[in-house]
Amino acid sequence: MRLAAPRLVALALASAPVGVACARAPSEPPDPAQRGATAARSSDPVGARPPPAPPPPPPPPPAPSASAGPRASAAEPRPLYLPRLSVPPPPDPERTAQRAALLAERYRGSAADPSRPDRDPEGYRSFADPGAPLPLPGPPPPYEPAGAACPVDMVLAEGARCAEPRQACLAWADEPGKPNRSCAAFAEPTDCGPARAPMRYCIDRHEFTAPGAALPLVHVSWTDAQQLCERVEKRLCLEEEWVFACEGPGALPYPYGYTRDGARCNHDRDAPFTSRGKLVDQRVPAASLEACASPFGAVAMVGNVDEWTTRSGRASPWRSVLRGGWWLKGRNRCRAATDAHDERYAGPQAGFRCCKAAR
Repeated sequence: MRLAAPRLVALALASAPVGVACARAPSEPPDPAQRGATAARSSDPVGARPPPAPPPPPPPPPAPSASAGPRASAAEPRPLYLPRLSVPPPPDPERTAQRAALLAERYRGSAADPSRPDRDPEGYRSFADPGAPLPLPGPPPPYEPAGAACPVDMVLAEGARCAEPRQACLAWADEPGKPNRSCAAFAEPTDCGPARAPMRYCIDRHEFTAPGAALPLVHVSWTDAQQLCERVEKRLCLEEEWVFACEGPGALPYPYGYTRDGARCNHDRDAPFTSRGKLVDQRVPAASLEACASPFGAVAMVGNVDEWTTRSGRASPWRSVLRGGWWLKGRNRCRAATDAHDERYAGPQAGFRCCKAAR
Protein backbone atom coordinates (compact mmCIF):
# COMPACT_ATOMS: atom_id res chain seq x y z
CA MET A 1 0.00 0.00 0.00
CA ARG A 2 1.55 3.32 -0.95
CA LEU A 3 1.70 6.02 1.77
CA ALA A 4 1.79 9.69 1.14
CA ALA A 5 5.08 11.61 1.58
CA PRO A 6 4.09 13.53 4.76
CA ARG A 7 3.07 10.26 6.36
CA LEU A 8 6.49 8.73 5.62
CA VAL A 9 8.38 11.66 7.22
CA ALA A 10 6.31 11.38 10.38
CA LEU A 11 7.03 7.65 10.67
CA ALA A 12 10.78 8.28 10.20
CA LEU A 13 10.87 10.81 13.00
CA ALA A 14 8.99 8.55 15.31
CA SER A 15 11.41 5.64 14.72
CA ALA A 16 14.69 7.67 15.04
CA PRO A 17 16.77 7.24 18.27
CA VAL A 18 16.77 9.92 20.94
CA GLY A 19 19.45 12.63 20.51
CA VAL A 20 19.64 12.28 16.70
CA ALA A 21 18.23 15.16 14.68
CA CYS A 22 16.95 14.76 11.21
CA ALA A 23 18.30 16.95 8.50
CA ARG A 24 16.09 19.58 7.08
CA ALA A 25 15.67 20.21 3.48
CA PRO A 26 18.45 22.40 2.13
CA SER A 27 15.88 24.88 0.99
CA GLU A 28 14.77 25.57 4.62
CA PRO A 29 17.01 27.78 6.85
CA PRO A 30 17.76 26.38 10.33
CA ASP A 31 15.63 27.57 13.22
CA PRO A 32 17.95 29.28 15.78
CA ALA A 33 15.77 28.41 18.78
CA GLN A 34 15.45 24.76 17.79
CA ARG A 35 19.17 24.50 17.04
CA GLY A 36 20.10 25.91 20.43
CA ALA A 37 17.79 23.42 22.18
CA THR A 38 19.20 20.54 20.19
CA ALA A 39 22.83 21.55 20.91
CA ALA A 40 22.07 21.72 24.62
CA ARG A 41 20.86 18.10 24.58
CA SER A 42 23.82 16.91 22.52
CA SER A 43 27.22 15.84 23.85
CA ASP A 44 28.87 16.95 20.64
CA PRO A 45 31.11 20.02 21.38
CA VAL A 46 30.54 21.25 17.90
CA GLY A 47 27.01 22.21 18.81
CA ALA A 48 27.95 23.75 22.27
CA ARG A 49 27.42 27.43 22.97
CA PRO A 50 30.70 29.42 22.78
CA PRO A 51 32.05 30.95 26.10
CA PRO A 52 31.07 34.52 26.81
CA ALA A 53 33.47 37.24 25.69
CA PRO A 54 35.56 39.03 28.47
CA PRO A 55 34.25 42.41 29.59
CA PRO A 56 35.82 45.41 27.93
CA PRO A 57 38.58 47.24 29.96
CA PRO A 58 37.49 50.29 31.93
CA PRO A 59 37.98 53.60 30.19
CA PRO A 60 41.11 55.57 31.24
CA PRO A 61 40.61 58.42 33.74
CA PRO A 62 40.15 61.78 32.15
CA ALA A 63 43.22 63.96 31.93
CA PRO A 64 43.23 66.90 34.36
CA SER A 65 42.23 70.12 32.78
CA ALA A 66 44.25 73.24 33.24
CA SER A 67 41.04 75.18 33.75
CA ALA A 68 39.83 72.87 36.47
CA GLY A 69 39.76 74.04 40.08
CA PRO A 70 41.57 72.63 43.10
CA ARG A 71 39.69 69.32 42.83
CA ALA A 72 41.56 68.45 39.63
CA SER A 73 44.74 67.67 41.65
CA ALA A 74 43.01 65.42 44.19
CA ALA A 75 44.49 62.27 42.60
CA GLU A 76 48.06 63.58 42.85
CA PRO A 77 50.21 62.42 45.88
CA ARG A 78 50.23 64.87 48.73
CA PRO A 79 53.59 66.25 49.88
CA LEU A 80 55.05 64.89 53.15
CA TYR A 81 54.39 66.97 56.23
CA LEU A 82 57.55 68.38 57.68
CA PRO A 83 57.24 69.73 61.23
CA ARG A 84 58.58 73.14 61.85
CA LEU A 85 61.93 72.96 63.63
CA SER A 86 62.18 75.26 66.59
CA VAL A 87 65.37 77.24 66.83
CA PRO A 88 66.83 77.00 70.38
CA PRO A 89 67.29 80.27 72.16
CA PRO A 90 70.80 81.53 72.74
CA PRO A 91 72.46 80.21 75.94
CA ASP A 92 71.80 82.13 79.08
CA PRO A 93 75.14 83.29 80.53
CA GLU A 94 73.79 83.18 84.06
CA ARG A 95 72.57 79.58 83.77
CA THR A 96 75.83 78.55 82.10
CA ALA A 97 77.78 79.98 85.02
CA GLN A 98 75.53 78.20 87.51
CA ARG A 99 76.06 74.85 85.79
CA ALA A 100 79.82 75.36 85.75
CA ALA A 101 79.73 76.10 89.47
CA LEU A 102 77.73 72.92 90.16
CA LEU A 103 80.21 70.80 88.18
CA ALA A 104 83.12 72.40 89.98
CA GLU A 105 81.53 71.60 93.32
CA ARG A 106 80.77 68.06 92.19
CA TYR A 107 84.39 67.32 91.39
CA ARG A 108 85.94 69.59 94.01
CA GLY A 109 88.99 67.93 95.46
CA SER A 110 88.51 64.76 93.43
CA ALA A 111 90.96 63.18 91.05
CA ALA A 112 88.68 64.29 88.20
CA ASP A 113 89.24 67.95 89.09
CA PRO A 114 91.36 69.40 86.24
CA SER A 115 92.95 71.84 88.70
CA ARG A 116 94.65 69.00 90.61
CA PRO A 117 98.22 68.28 89.49
CA ASP A 118 97.89 64.66 90.70
CA ARG A 119 94.80 63.93 88.60
CA ASP A 120 94.20 60.26 87.75
CA PRO A 121 95.35 59.26 84.24
CA GLU A 122 92.50 59.27 81.73
CA GLY A 123 91.29 56.07 80.11
CA TYR A 124 91.91 53.79 83.10
CA ARG A 125 90.11 52.83 86.30
CA SER A 126 89.86 55.83 88.58
CA PHE A 127 87.81 57.49 91.28
CA ALA A 128 85.76 59.37 88.66
CA ASP A 129 85.52 56.46 86.17
CA PRO A 130 84.95 53.16 88.00
CA GLY A 131 83.96 51.32 84.80
CA ALA A 132 87.17 52.00 82.87
CA PRO A 133 89.74 49.22 82.25
CA LEU A 134 92.26 48.39 84.92
CA PRO A 135 95.74 49.82 84.41
CA LEU A 136 98.52 47.43 83.52
CA PRO A 137 101.29 47.24 86.11
CA GLY A 138 104.89 47.43 85.04
CA PRO A 139 107.33 44.51 84.98
CA PRO A 140 108.14 42.70 88.25
CA PRO A 141 110.52 44.86 90.30
CA PRO A 142 114.11 43.60 90.57
CA TYR A 143 116.07 42.56 93.66
CA GLU A 144 118.79 45.05 94.59
CA PRO A 145 121.28 43.87 95.61
CA ALA A 146 120.92 40.53 93.93
CA GLY A 147 120.90 38.70 97.25
CA ALA A 148 118.18 40.87 98.86
CA ALA A 149 115.30 39.16 100.64
CA CYS A 150 112.63 41.34 98.93
CA PRO A 151 112.27 43.32 95.67
CA VAL A 152 113.16 47.01 95.74
CA ASP A 153 109.53 48.16 96.18
CA MET A 154 108.86 45.91 99.22
CA VAL A 155 109.98 45.73 102.85
CA LEU A 156 110.79 42.68 104.94
CA ALA A 157 108.46 41.88 107.84
CA GLU A 158 110.16 39.47 110.22
CA GLY A 159 109.57 38.61 113.88
CA ALA A 160 107.09 37.09 116.32
CA ARG A 161 103.48 38.16 115.90
CA CYS A 162 101.29 38.70 118.93
CA ALA A 163 98.36 36.30 118.53
CA GLU A 164 95.77 37.85 120.89
CA PRO A 165 96.77 41.29 122.14
CA ARG A 166 94.74 43.14 124.78
CA GLN A 167 94.50 46.84 123.90
CA ALA A 168 92.69 49.18 126.32
CA CYS A 169 91.29 52.50 124.99
CA LEU A 170 91.76 55.42 127.40
CA ALA A 171 89.72 58.06 125.49
CA TRP A 172 87.42 58.02 122.47
CA ALA A 173 87.60 60.49 119.58
CA ASP A 174 83.99 60.03 118.41
CA GLU A 175 81.44 62.80 118.80
CA PRO A 176 79.03 62.58 121.74
CA GLY A 177 76.01 60.41 121.03
CA LYS A 178 77.77 58.35 118.33
CA PRO A 179 79.14 54.80 118.67
CA ASN A 180 82.67 54.47 119.96
CA ARG A 181 84.76 53.37 116.99
CA SER A 182 87.74 55.74 116.99
CA CYS A 183 90.06 55.59 119.97
CA ALA A 184 92.07 58.73 120.68
CA ALA A 185 94.63 57.04 122.95
CA PHE A 186 95.47 53.51 124.06
CA ALA A 187 97.18 52.33 127.20
CA GLU A 188 100.89 51.59 126.84
CA PRO A 189 102.26 49.00 126.31
CA THR A 190 100.05 46.42 124.69
CA ASP A 191 99.51 43.28 126.73
CA CYS A 192 100.49 40.61 124.22
CA GLY A 193 100.49 37.47 126.37
CA PRO A 194 102.53 34.35 125.75
CA ALA A 195 101.02 33.34 122.38
CA ARG A 196 103.21 34.40 119.46
CA ALA A 197 103.75 33.17 115.91
CA PRO A 198 106.94 33.57 113.82
CA MET A 199 106.52 35.57 110.60
CA ARG A 200 108.80 36.32 107.65
CA TYR A 201 107.63 37.68 104.28
CA CYS A 202 107.74 40.75 102.01
CA ILE A 203 105.05 43.44 101.75
CA ASP A 204 104.73 46.47 99.45
CA ARG A 205 106.12 49.67 100.92
CA HIS A 206 103.22 51.74 99.48
CA GLU A 207 99.62 51.19 98.43
CA PHE A 208 99.36 50.03 94.83
CA THR A 209 99.70 52.99 92.47
CA ALA A 210 99.46 52.48 88.72
CA PRO A 211 102.44 53.45 86.54
CA GLY A 212 102.24 57.14 85.66
CA ALA A 213 99.76 57.89 88.48
CA ALA A 214 100.33 59.69 91.76
CA LEU A 215 97.31 58.49 93.74
CA PRO A 216 96.67 54.92 94.89
CA LEU A 217 94.27 52.96 92.71
CA VAL A 218 90.66 52.59 93.96
CA HIS A 219 87.43 51.05 92.69
CA VAL A 220 89.10 47.64 92.60
CA SER A 221 87.54 44.42 93.84
CA TRP A 222 89.31 41.67 95.75
CA THR A 223 89.46 39.70 92.50
CA ASP A 224 90.94 42.67 90.60
CA ALA A 225 93.56 43.18 93.28
CA GLN A 226 94.57 39.51 93.26
CA GLN A 227 95.02 39.55 89.49
CA LEU A 228 97.09 42.74 89.53
CA CYS A 229 99.35 41.30 92.23
CA GLU A 230 99.85 38.11 90.22
CA ARG A 231 100.94 40.14 87.18
CA VAL A 232 104.00 41.29 89.10
CA GLU A 233 104.68 37.86 90.63
CA LYS A 234 103.07 38.70 93.98
CA ARG A 235 99.78 37.95 95.77
CA LEU A 236 97.32 39.61 98.10
CA CYS A 237 98.40 39.66 101.74
CA LEU A 238 96.84 37.32 104.26
CA GLU A 239 95.10 39.08 107.13
CA GLU A 240 97.71 38.10 109.68
CA GLU A 241 100.51 39.25 107.37
CA TRP A 242 98.90 42.64 106.86
CA VAL A 243 98.25 43.10 110.61
CA PHE A 244 101.79 42.16 111.61
CA ALA A 245 103.29 44.54 109.03
CA CYS A 246 101.11 47.31 110.48
CA GLU A 247 101.60 46.81 114.23
CA GLY A 248 105.01 45.16 114.43
CA PRO A 249 106.20 42.80 117.18
CA GLY A 250 104.90 45.18 119.87
CA ALA A 251 101.29 45.01 118.60
CA LEU A 252 100.92 48.79 118.33
CA PRO A 253 97.34 50.01 117.89
CA TYR A 254 98.50 52.44 115.20
CA PRO A 255 101.53 51.89 112.98
CA TYR A 256 103.21 54.95 114.58
CA GLY A 257 102.26 54.36 118.24
CA TYR A 258 99.41 54.60 120.75
CA THR A 259 97.93 58.08 120.16
CA ARG A 260 95.69 58.69 117.18
CA ASP A 261 96.96 61.25 114.62
CA GLY A 262 94.72 61.53 111.55
CA ALA A 263 96.83 64.17 109.79
CA ARG A 264 99.81 61.84 109.91
CA CYS A 265 98.08 59.07 107.91
CA ASN A 266 95.32 60.96 106.02
CA HIS A 267 92.22 59.97 107.96
CA ASP A 268 89.61 61.73 110.13
CA ARG A 269 89.06 64.18 107.26
CA ASP A 270 86.28 66.78 107.38
CA ALA A 271 83.63 67.55 104.73
CA PRO A 272 83.57 64.09 103.13
CA PHE A 273 80.55 64.90 100.92
CA THR A 274 79.48 67.76 98.66
CA SER A 275 76.18 69.61 99.15
CA ARG A 276 74.65 67.17 96.64
CA GLY A 277 75.71 64.13 98.69
CA LYS A 278 78.59 63.04 96.43
CA LEU A 279 81.70 61.59 98.06
CA VAL A 280 84.73 63.85 97.78
CA ASP A 281 87.95 62.15 96.77
CA GLN A 282 90.50 62.99 99.49
CA ARG A 283 93.27 60.59 98.61
CA VAL A 284 96.83 61.85 98.71
CA PRO A 285 99.94 60.38 97.09
CA ALA A 286 101.24 57.52 99.21
CA ALA A 287 104.77 58.89 98.97
CA SER A 288 103.62 62.00 100.89
CA LEU A 289 102.80 59.93 104.01
CA GLU A 290 106.29 58.80 105.01
CA ALA A 291 105.54 59.93 108.59
CA CYS A 292 102.87 57.21 108.70
CA ALA A 293 105.37 54.34 108.55
CA SER A 294 105.06 51.07 110.46
CA PRO A 295 107.89 49.49 112.49
CA PHE A 296 108.96 47.64 109.29
CA GLY A 297 108.76 50.71 107.04
CA ALA A 298 105.40 50.04 105.31
CA VAL A 299 103.76 53.43 104.62
CA ALA A 300 100.09 54.41 105.13
CA MET A 301 98.90 51.08 106.49
CA VAL A 302 95.97 52.99 108.02
CA GLY A 303 94.06 55.83 106.35
CA ASN A 304 94.19 57.09 102.76
CA VAL A 305 92.53 54.00 101.15
CA ASP A 306 91.13 50.70 102.38
CA GLU A 307 93.24 47.65 101.55
CA TRP A 308 92.09 44.20 100.49
CA THR A 309 93.40 41.15 102.34
CA THR A 310 92.62 37.42 102.29
CA ARG A 311 91.03 35.62 105.24
CA SER A 312 92.24 32.04 105.56
CA GLY A 313 89.74 29.22 105.94
CA ARG A 314 86.93 30.97 104.07
CA ALA A 315 85.39 29.86 100.78
CA SER A 316 84.76 32.06 97.76
CA PRO A 317 83.29 34.68 97.52
CA TRP A 318 83.88 35.62 101.20
CA ARG A 319 87.67 35.44 101.43
CA SER A 320 87.78 39.24 101.07
CA VAL A 321 88.46 41.49 104.08
CA LEU A 322 89.25 45.23 104.08
CA ARG A 323 91.91 46.49 106.48
CA GLY A 324 93.28 49.87 107.59
CA GLY A 325 90.36 52.21 106.94
CA TRP A 326 90.44 55.21 104.61
CA TRP A 327 90.28 59.01 104.76
CA LEU A 328 87.06 59.14 106.82
CA LYS A 329 86.93 58.79 110.59
CA GLY A 330 86.39 55.14 111.54
CA ARG A 331 88.38 51.96 112.03
CA ASN A 332 91.77 53.50 111.23
CA ARG A 333 93.96 51.14 113.23
CA CYS A 334 95.86 47.93 112.68
CA ARG A 335 93.47 45.37 114.17
CA ALA A 336 90.11 46.69 112.87
CA ALA A 337 88.54 45.10 109.78
CA THR A 338 85.45 45.07 107.54
CA ASP A 339 84.39 41.62 106.33
CA ALA A 340 80.88 42.38 105.02
CA HIS A 341 81.92 42.86 101.36
CA ASP A 342 82.34 39.94 98.98
CA GLU A 343 85.09 39.49 96.42
CA ARG A 344 83.19 41.49 93.75
CA TYR A 345 82.80 44.69 95.77
CA ALA A 346 84.77 47.59 94.29
CA GLY A 347 84.02 50.72 96.31
CA PRO A 348 85.44 54.22 95.75
CA GLN A 349 87.75 53.74 98.76
CA ALA A 350 88.92 50.17 98.07
CA GLY A 351 92.61 49.78 97.23
CA PHE A 352 95.28 47.18 98.07
CA ARG A 353 98.93 46.28 98.43
CA CYS A 354 100.67 42.98 97.72
CA CYS A 355 102.76 40.47 99.63
CA LYS A 356 105.34 37.88 98.62
CA ALA A 357 107.43 35.16 100.21
CA ALA A 358 110.86 36.39 101.30
CA ARG A 359 114.00 34.80 99.88
